[in-house]
Parts: sequence; structure tokens; C-alpha cells
Amino acid sequence: PNPAIKNHPFHAFAIRTCVAMDRAMMDEDPWDQRGRHSLELAGADEKARATLRPSASTEAKEALAFDGERQLEKGMAGVSIEMPASRVRCVILGAAGRDFHLFLTCFKDNPHVDVVAFTCTQIPFLERRTIFPFPLSGPLYPGGVPIVPEFELEHLLAGATPHVDKVILAYSDISVDAVDKLRQRVASASPTTAFIPYTDDEAILQKSLLRPRTRAKVLAITGVRTGVGKSQASRYAMKYLTQQEGLKVVSLRHPMPYGNLIEERVQKFSSYEDLERQHVTIEEREEYEPYIAVGLSVYAGVDYQAILDVAESESPDVILFDGGNNDLPFIKPDLYIVVADPFRPGHETTYFPGNFNFTHADVVLINKTDSAPRNGVRGLMQSAHSRNPTASIVVSRSPPTLIREESSCHLARHDDRFPEQRPEHIIQKGCHVLCVEDGPSCTHGGMPFGAATFAALEAGACEIVDPRPFLKGSLVDVFNKYEGLGPLLPCMGYSPEQVEDLKETINATICDTVVCGTPIDLRRVLGDGQLNKPLVRVRYELCDVPEDEVKELMSKQPFEQEVTGRFSDILHKFADLVRHDANPQSVPTIQQFIASGGNPL
Repeated sequence: PNPAIKNHPFHAFAIRTCVAMDRAMMDEDPWDQRGRHSLELAGADEKARATLRPSASTEAKEALAFDGERQLEKGMAGVSIEMPASRVRCVILGAAGRDFHLFLTCFKDNPHVDVVAFTCTQIPFLERRTIFPFPLSGPLYPGGVPIVPEFELEHLLAGATPHVDKVILAYSDISVDAVDKLRQRVASASPTTAFIPYTDDEAILQKSLLRPRTRAKVLAITGVRTGVGKSQASRYAMKYLTQQEGLKVVSLRHPMPYGNLIEERVQKFSSYEDLERQHVTIEEREEYEPYIAVGLSVYAGVDYQAILDVAESESPDVILFDGGNNDLPFIKPDLYIVVADPFRPGHETTYFPGNFNFTHADVVLINKTDSAPRNGVRGLMQSAHSRNPTASIVVSRSPPTLIREESSCHLARHDDRFPEQRPEHIIQKGCHVLCVEDGPSCTHGGMPFGAATFAALEAGACEIVDPRPFLKGSLVDVFNKYEGLGPLLPCMGYSPEQVEDLKETINATICDTVVCGTPIDLRRVLGDGQLNKPLVRVRYELCDVPEDEVKELMSKQPFEQEVTGRFSDILHKFADLVRHDANPQSVPTIQQFIASGGNPL
């Protein structure tokens, strides 16, 4: 009934969202805790939800639409918005991470820019979400911002009136060839539309970098690809700075908001109960649970300015930003670290935006030197010298450790062969092993194998069992999409149905033992005693490299660049910088500080 709302360009979409149940609300089980956000945004009560089954009447849907309109009117009450005569119209390509951050920091309150829509890709089931909701979207977007699957990009651009001025690429771990293909798709659908990777726009890049309001120093740990070991490096840094340097550190994780965006605006995980209460996916667990397992907390969510404000209320000395995929930091770093993977040499230049991290970081940390081929390690050192010659180089190990989960398997608890045996005795010579690996690392991260495969072969397994003949449900689609997957099972669990598919696939696979290389305790997700075969976990933590091994690596390098096998040396200098921050104007940059040998004067 309010003309100001009815004439708003997003009014029609907002009303459509209330009644279009086909994509988000009519899935097999749309009534779980993680699928209700569109209905809750529309203000529907439990009675209205119950009526909106596939057989719901037209009258019921219209009633909900009217209720949604009343909610919009309520949200717009007292808001006066003056729009310029023309606005730059943008589409943001994303995957529920960097795209939302750019919108909230650069566009939400900018009347000169009109964000027409987000697109989504990369994350399974993300297409169920059809709107970035109000009030997160702000008063300029009282009906929220539409979200459409990326495969509809051409249709979106061709049908936009007036036309879209810019398409901004705002997600990560995508090859430069794939970036070029996106550029061609945009040019083909709308020749006058500019295609801009967000790292190419200096104004967007700088405005999206948050700054602490306190004197806390920021340590950012990023990567050149998914699965390089960023989380290991983050845990190492957090434990060292707290336990050895006596500093107070809070950790912020790159966003993984796969549920109700309004409820997930600011999140803090300090216990396993927090994970259960917030209904996190397996992929979210893989990032948060390792912190909890060692008694640490981690922040995450959607609105990183609000998250940063809450984290700073704890008066930390250091804010640690634990990056996701190969994305850039969300907070301006005082020490910028990028982790590189010698199993994938060359990817530091061919994957967006990890190539930006590699050329701009203060420290290049080359991980997994204990298992990676020497030419891969030396190739990364050469690449760092040519592309980022001012950076310090750190080499580190990531040795896998087998851990028997006694209570995870009903068969093991009732079989006399298993009690009191060590993990390495379960994986005997001639043993057939199913390897469950970290999902994102092996899917869009492109890793041919992971820690579970390496540990199983080291322990004497004769065969790594290919799970393809035994796949169930949605995991078939995963293998069809990522044809390059090796003989491993990605630990996928973006929905309760997919978790069930994972459990059924493991139980159906003919093997002697399951080796799990994901960083979570899988028994907590699948249920105690739900597997019909023994489960062995693989843990991996970042370790320093002996000095003689560093010298051996350096012996064939034709350049002089600081290389150390002790990550703690870099962190110690950073801790000195934090402690000498009494006068911010006199504090040197981290590059100057490292070069000075740690002398603040």
C-alpha cells in the first residue's frame, strides 16, 4: 500500500521472493534450521510455513506476500533516501564470501552505485539462497539484493534494463584461464559492460580493507591455493604468540556463511556446543574445530566490520586473520604472509587472486617440504625471488600423524583384533584403504591427493581404494563436476542429506580401513558407531625445518634472499614490533623491522 515501496526497483523482486518457493523452499527437506531465512525475513509465522508446502493454495501464498510487503514497509519507515539521477549498475560474481564483504564495505551505503544482483557458484546447494536479505542490505536495498546462479549470468545481463555497467569478480581460487572465460561471457552477453576482477580496482581494494580502531596489530595468513596449509600456519602463529610471547591474540576466519545470513552476521566459536548450536556444515567445521580442539576461539560471520568491533572489545594485542581459499585479507595487515604449496608449483602465478597474495606478501611460507619434491620447493623459491624479491622466505614441514579413533566404529569396539593396537598396526602391509580427504582442497582446490593418502602409503597400505563404484546421492554429482579427482573421497557435507550420502558411501566401499585426512573429528558428524569399518584420523601441524636442510635447499639457489626454517623467528620479530608500539608514528614497517634484525631503534 505504500507507494514509495511499490515504486522501489526491488519491490517486485522482494514480493516474488516471498512466493517463489520453487528454488529455496521446495527442496526435499526445506524446513530445517538452515533453510528458513527467506520465510523468516518475510515475517511468516509457523502456521504460514506449514501452509507453504508444494500443495499450498494461491490464497496462502498471497497472504504471505502481503505480510512480506508489510515487513518492507516497516523496515522503510522513517527512511528518506535521495537517489542521484543516474547510478552505476553492478553485478557482483561471488560465492558467499568476498562478494558480500565488498557489498557491505563499498556499496551498501553508496547511492551512486546500484548493485543489481549477486551471482553464486563453487559451493554446493548455494543456489537455494535467492536473496541477500534486509536489514543486512541496508536502506538503499529494502527488498534485499537478488542472488542468482552464475550459469544465469548471460540471461541476467541481457535482460537488465537499464543495462549493467560493471561486472565485478569477487570470489577466489579460480584459474586465470577461467577468469578470461568469464570476461568473454560478459563481453558476449553485454558488449558495453566492463568486467573487473576486484583486485584490479584500487578504490574497491582499499575501501574493503578494514582498519582496527585500536592499536592492535594485524597478522594476515593467506595462500596461493586452497589446501596449502593456511590453517596450520594460523594455529602455529596463534599458539606461539600466546604461549611463547605472552600476547593476547584473537582470530578472525574468512567467511563461510552457508546458513541464515542474518543469524550469522557475527559468529564466535569457542566450544563444540557452539558448532552444534549454529548447525555448521562439515566445511565450516574443518576451519573452526581445530581451534576449539586446542582450547582457542575463532570469529567469523558476514559483517566483518561488526566482527572486528566485537573482537577488538577483547582488547587484543594481535588480530590474526585466517584466510580462506586463496583470497586476500579483509583487514589491512601489519604482517602479510602467503603460504605456498610445492606440490603445485606454478599455481602461484596462474590462480586468482592467490597470484596477488604471492607478489604482495611480506613473507612467503613454503609448506610441506618434508613430503614435497625438491624441485617443487626450489621452483617456489625461484618464483618468490623473481616476483617478490623483498619478501622473506620461510620453509616448513607438515608431517602427518595417525590417530586411532577407538569409539568411532562399532566393529572395532567389538573385535578382539583392534583394542590396544596402534594406528600404524591397523594399516598393515597389504591393507586396502579408503582415503577421506579435505573437501574444498580436493575439489575446487585441485589437489590430486591429501594427507590421508600420503599417511596411508607411508604406513604400508597396498591399495588406495577408488570410491567411484560405491558413490551415493549427491557425491555422484561432485565426481561428475570435478573429473580430475583421484582415488579419494572428498569429505563433503554442505547439507544433512550430503552428510548422509558421505556416511553411506563410506559404509558401502569395500576396504579394510578408512583413513580420514580432514581436520575434523568425523565421528561427531556421522554419529558414534555409525561406520562399519575402522577409522584412523590423520593430524598435521606445521613444524620448523632443521638448519642443515635449509642449507641444502639453498645450496643450488643462485640468489641471496633471506630463507629460514624457523617460522617462529618471523613471529618473534613481529611480537617485538607489537610490544614497541607505544608511539605509532615511530614504529617501522614490518619489512624495515625484519630487515633490521629485530632492533626497533
